[in-house]
Order: sequence, then C-alpha cells, then structure tokens
Amino acid sequence: MELKERKGPCLRCKKEITIFIGKKYCDECIAILEREQKRKELLERATDRIRDAKNADMLRLGTTRCTFAKSDKTIEQMNPQAWQRAHEWKGEDNVFAYGDVGVGKSYLCRCLLMRAALYGSIGELSARRLFKVSARFDEGRGLYQRACRIGTLLLDDIDKVQLTEDGMAALWELFDERNGGNKVTLITTNVTPSDLKARWLERVANKSLVDATLNRLQPNLLVLHMTGTTLRRRAENKEGA
Repeated sequence: MELKERKGPCLRCKKEITIFIGKKYCDECIAILEREQKRKELLERATDRIRDAKNADMLRLGTTRCTFAKSDKTIEQMNPQAWQRAHEWKGEDNVFAYGDVGVGKSYLCRCLLMRAALYGSIGELSARRLFKVSARFDEGRGLYQRACRIGTLLLDDIDKVQLTEDGMAALWELFDERNGGNKVTLITTNVTPSDLKARWLERVANKSLVDATLNRLQPNLLVLHMTGTTLRRRAENKEGA
C-alpha cells in the first residue's frame, strides 16, 4: 500500500518537510531527539544506581532530580549569566555558588550534579552535618571518608559551619584529598568568597591554613553569583493556594 504523503512543518523546528504516516520531524530533528532520549536514559540509570548505593543513609548518594530542562524558569530569568555559565559547565571545574537565601543556588548545583551523574558517583551533603558527624568518628572513617572519595560532591551551606582550627584543618584535608584525586567539589553559601574567608579568619588564627584551604579549590573554580528574591515563599504560596 502506498503511503500518503503531504507537506507540512516539522513539529520541532517548523521547517517544511514531506510528512507521511509515522514521520512528523525532519531528519536533523530526529537525530537530535534520539540523542536527547539516549541521554535521558543514561541519566535515569545513573541516578537509580546511585540511589541504590550501599550506606546511602550516611552520605546522600544522589539527590533530587533537578535538571536544566525541568527547572523553574524564574531562576534562569533572575540570573541569566550564572545560568548560562552553569549550563556550559563540563564537569571539570569546582563551583562556588553564592547569593541570598532561596535564589536557586542549591537547585542550580543539583542540576550540575545530575549532569555529573552520567560520568561517575555524586553526593550531596550539608556542610554542618559533615563536620558534626565526622567529629564523632576516628579520622579516615565513616562519613568524612566517603565524602573524600565521592566523584562530584555538593557541600551545601558551608558558611553555616562555625569552624574551629581543628575543623579548618579537617576541611583542608578534605579539599586536599579531593584535589589530589581529581574530584570535583560544588559549594553553596550566602556570602562571597572574600566574606567567607574573613569569617574564617575571625575564628581561626592560622591565616596560612585558611589560605591553603581556599587555594585547594583553585585554579579551576567557577564562581556563580545568584541574585533576586527568594523563590521559597512562592513555592509555599502555591502549595497553600
């Protein structure tokens, strides 16, 4: 039976093509959609594998499935430059995301984690929990040890940790080991890199230790400045509506 053909726009790019039963896209768009589907399947398999990892209760291996495609467009509109730089991230540079509460720092870094999940292990951890729990274990064991090994680690709210000199030394060792193992670290904070350094210097007398800790994130550091109004109130209002 002869297939019925007609002219019409490609559903994706709107270019005029010959349409017949079973074909509604041009050849170029079909190739793009096939690549996107393959990437989606890889991402789903990676995140499922990570969620099933052993000892996931100690270190949250995997995280909320935040992606650039499914994101709240308000974040992109408020911070187009930071969004674009994050979108171009290749999974090799450390990331320092800072800004006010609720502007999308953690969400954006979780998008990066989901991208990194295609190539290796990922983990998300509250900085306060890392130092609170690791202090109860011998060095080289438990949560701290796994945080050193994870391929791409999101250390959330690092400015909330009231570091002592021992804590600063532990953070230096964490960054040093991850730096030496070609691991990637993502950091979120409410303050700028210089303000974070100033806070640490108020509590830690050893200036060289503070400098050495921050230098472990260099030279490959992507700094993302996030601005705007908090999105959390909007989410709460939607839920209460």
